[in-house]
Amino acid sequence: MNFKMKTLVAATLMAVTMSGAANAATNGATGNSSVIFSAWDDNGSYSLDLGTYLNDFIGADNAANISKAGTVPNTSFAGAVAVDGTLFDIKLTGFNLTSGLWNLAAADTSGRQRLLLSEIAPLAPTNINVKNSANSLNTYVGTGAAASTVTGTVGTASDPYYANSAVWGDGIGGQGITGTANALGASSNLVVAWATSATAGNAAGFANLTAGGKDVIAFTHVVGADTYLTIATAPVPEANTWAMMLAGLGLLGFVARRRS
Repeated sequence: MNFKMKTLVAATLMAVTMSGAANAATNGATGNSSVIFSAWDDNGSYSLDLGTYLNDFIGADNAANISKAGTVPNTSFAGAVAVDGTLFDIKLTGFNLTSGLWNLAAADTSGRQRLLLSEIAPLAPTNINVKNSANSLNTYVGTGAAASTVTGTVGTASDPYYANSAVWGDGIGGQGITGTANALGASSNLVVAWATSATAGNAAGFANLTAGGKDVIAFTHVVGADTYLTIATAPVPEANTWAMMLAGLGLLGFVARRRS
């Protein structure tokens, strides 16, 4: 996606301030985990507690436990959206990768289990996939990953908090959910998944995260020597883009008439 950088630069908005002491990320046992950004290549990785939480995105759950999971959780952004569609624009302090993959996740393991995930391919999780993947976030945080909101946790492939280890990576710990990781610089949809019942093999709930009726996306981008993660609503074509599209359609119509 070619996001308009001039819009981002002009916006003062919802930039998240990375301040405070370095503390371990909050896991999903609270029902409201930290939102964790991870990136990796074959040699090492980077992870950061974004300083925001699952409930900042989708609010507290409306089902107290798994037995009440027939209700649908909120899947629209719970916070304010800037006029240009930006939700967050976050500097990834200490980021050291020039290529590789990234994903984003948050979890709730205290009730019916909920997940916020980045997605590049349609997910079709079952209840057990959601439960186990949410628990994988707790395990991942327990390794020392995303240990700070100030600067990222940087490690090698041999470190326990390596982001592409058996407890994390594209498959979120190998729990049946894949397609969460995308190339650096590429955009991914953000999605919400949740357990629908206590029956492990039943289909879990799944929906795109939206804000103002638009899908929410996330992507990394470089400004000078710094790398940022931007979370925003999916852009619509600008006026000049629409004009080119309409001109193209008109040309196709003209060619079709000439051939008929």
